[in-house]
Amino acid sequence: MPVPDLPDDGTRSALVHGPPGIGRTAVLDRLAARVGEQGGDVLRLRYTPDGPVIDGSTAVLARVPPTLLHPVDGARHSPALAARMAAPIAMVLDRHRLTLLVDDLHRSDPDSVAVLAALVPSLAEAGVRAVFTVQTPVPGFLRPFVAVVRALRRDGVLDSHRLRPLDRAQTARLLAEQLRSRPAPELVDLVLERTRGVPEAVLDLLGSLSAGGRVVISDRHAYLGPGPEPGPRPDGPLLRPVRRLGPAMWPVATAVALLAPLGPALPRLLAASLDIDVDEAREHLAELVDAGVLHRGGADDGWRFPVPQVAVELAACLRPYERRWVAVTAVVALWTGVAHAEDPDYLTDRIAEAGALLDTDRARSELVQRATIRAADDPHRTKAWWLTAADLSPDRADEAMARWMYATSCYRTGDYATAVTTIESVLDELGDVLPEHWVVDAGATMLGSMRSLGDLDGLRAVAHGRRELPGDVAARSSWRALALFMLGRWRDALELLDDTRWAWRGPGATSYLGDTLSMMAELGAGRPGTFETLLADPGLWPADNSARRRLAFTQGLVTLLLLLSDVGRARRLMADEGLTPEMLSLSDRASLAFLEGRTTEAKDLARRYRVGGFVVGHDAGLELMQQHHAFLLLARGEITRAREFLDEAIAAKSSLRHLLAAPRAVADVAVGDLDEAVDRLQGSVADAEERGILIGTDASHLQIARIAMARGDLDGARRAGRALERLHDVLGTSRTELYLLLVRSLVDRHPATVESCLRVARERGLPLELATIIGILGEQDLVGPDDLWECYDLFGDLGALLCRNWVRGQMTRAGVTVPGRTTVVAENERLLGLLVGQGFGNRTIATILQVSEKSVEGRLGRMFARAGYRSRTELMTAMQDRGFTG
Repeated sequence: MPVPDLPDDGTRSALVHGPPGIGRTAVLDRLAARVGEQGGDVLRLRYTPDGPVIDGSTAVLARVPPTLLHPVDGARHSPALAARMAAPIAMVLDRHRLTLLVDDLHRSDPDSVAVLAALVPSLAEAGVRAVFTVQTPVPGFLRPFVAVVRALRRDGVLDSHRLRPLDRAQTARLLAEQLRSRPAPELVDLVLERTRGVPEAVLDLLGSLSAGGRVVISDRHAYLGPGPEPGPRPDGPLLRPVRRLGPAMWPVATAVALLAPLGPALPRLLAASLDIDVDEAREHLAELVDAGVLHRGGADDGWRFPVPQVAVELAACLRPYERRWVAVTAVVALWTGVAHAEDPDYLTDRIAEAGALLDTDRARSELVQRATIRAADDPHRTKAWWLTAADLSPDRADEAMARWMYATSCYRTGDYATAVTTIESVLDELGDVLPEHWVVDAGATMLGSMRSLGDLDGLRAVAHGRRELPGDVAARSSWRALALFMLGRWRDALELLDDTRWAWRGPGATSYLGDTLSMMAELGAGRPGTFETLLADPGLWPADNSARRRLAFTQGLVTLLLLLSDVGRARRLMADEGLTPEMLSLSDRASLAFLEGRTTEAKDLARRYRVGGFVVGHDAGLELMQQHHAFLLLARGEITRAREFLDEAIAAKSSLRHLLAAPRAVADVAVGDLDEAVDRLQGSVADAEERGILIGTDASHLQIARIAMARGDLDGARRAGRALERLHDVLGTSRTELYLLLVRSLVDRHPATVESCLRVARERGLPLELATIIGILGEQDLVGPDDLWECYDLFGDLGALLCRNWVRGQMTRAGVTVPGRTTVVAENERLLGLLVGQGFGNRTIATILQVSEKSVEGRLGRMFARAGYRSRTELMTAMQDRGFTG
């Protein structure tokens, strides 16, 4: 926090004031350091609960009489006595030219304050400065001195500086400095909301969130991850003012933390919850106000915590029975109209805490009503509501519904282990009273949770029939197929669905899951007929299509269209069904942003996905997002990060893992590992085809052709082209058409084919895809200057440093002059530094940049000379520091 703008002439004293934790002592520390830097000396007086403490250097203390600043009885009532006691203090300070810093006047006494107030005019005459700090709101004994301060300000001998809380930008900067990462907006919002910008509270909350794993960092960006509130911290710094009030005030403060939102009714409710009279409750509230813990005011003349995090931490310290009893007090007050709460969820939270101590029928009804409204918006909060509703349910059907909804809330918040155990118990004990469509959904949610937990053995047991979940043959058939699907065995899933169609499509059966899986598996196997029919006629969508299921089915169709890179039809479908991008899964949002060229947004969404807590169960769009993210990293020259990211993703054995082979092969080729790249691509295609998945293998065939052309192997490129031709015959997508035209252009070099290839690429309108297509054609000198300029600009808009470097080489071969030498040099140096920072040697860098090793040595030499680096280590350190943008 910046030091207030105090006068530097040393002739005017100052009063610095602000709430607890605002940084008053920090201001004095910095001022003392500034005085020392200017050759001056400081005498410090700090008031503590145990009395005043005088501090200074040994030389300063030797010049100050020990009793100089001690309290004087009666000074508050006698201005003459106060002035007489202030005179020797002023004399000592003037003689030795000392700056007086007085901290925490609110812990002093009226006599001492009277003497210090009389001291200020004398110091002004002597040209000596004193700086005082006081906590606001000031305690009662200091209020008579407010008029004295005003008079001193009018006389021009005292300045007053109010320390203001950090605003949003300052809070973000403080978080960035502490985390060495850029904080996400929602992290800044939470911290600011909970702390009101008080620096001590900001730092304490940040430390608490970090210790609890709630702050997750990815790629030097800090996000707010999932997890519960930090546990009780009665000894935490934010609760220090409460502890100073003594143990008798602790139960008062913790109860107020829960009851404060009830406004003017607080004294009566506090009295009722603690079994004391109302006057005593008001006295306790006044103590909290004087201590700066609580504030009274506002339109309703109620009470609030100036730092809301203080209330959160106090409430966390309530023992279970205490919490339930205070919650009962709050609920009864709200139900009877004695009190009112602005937040509609406040009552529901208290009902969930009070539970069976209330009228259970009314409590359960209100919990279910509010949880149903809020289920989609705040599953973290509704988990507790559904669980209490289940405990209060009068019959098995109501309990089954509430426990199933509790399980879905667990699933949506990433608590997959609890979701599994809850669904198991619901199916075992209450499955007979659950509606059939809920039974099917429950089993699907359970399998999604198992996949998210990495329980592949459990999925295999269900897939092979070794473990049968409770349900009829129709449900079990659909669940087995889903398990196979999640294991990546789409062909086996389709065969099972075909064999059991009589069951899951039979009378009274819920066919939604089977219909959806069958359509997806058929498309994956190269049979897009059902998929295209359903896209063309929504009237043919699964019959048991509730609003929730229709939304899920639409989202699934969008995922498949994105897997085909068919953004145009995906956007049209979303418009027809009223879907916004925010209603898609996080992975699909990232892929859509990537395909449409919004790479900054795409990277942010991919990071959010990776840090966890933003993923809901098994995600069919995961591998596509990972593919896109990896391609973007490679385009920007972040080869090592891309390889590490891909290796981790491939090791997870996801169902569409073959999508990751193409970017991994590009990383291999970049560093010269062509044989490894080909083996990887061919293996991934064979694995995908064996599992019945053709969709997405076109990218691997294209990379095989590209490597063959780099080696001068026309026959190998033609074989890859024939594979793409077969794939296009069954899938018939615009992307398979584009890749087929591209390979034919490379092999045959016919201008008409090249023109057709570029036309299809431009019609598809995907910026990075178009730039990549032009770049691949440019590798074989098949495009002209205008195309190269278009490619260069597209890669520039996407921040693709490495690809722009490659295109500059193509432009040089084509005799095209690249203008903007300063920009080119800056980009070259940044890319070179990025590659050095990844630990690559000169030979590998030369391979990556497609230049000679001697050229790399020359560039590095010039870069070292210009920037003053003496070694690669210094350059790597500088690049790492530069990566932090604050």
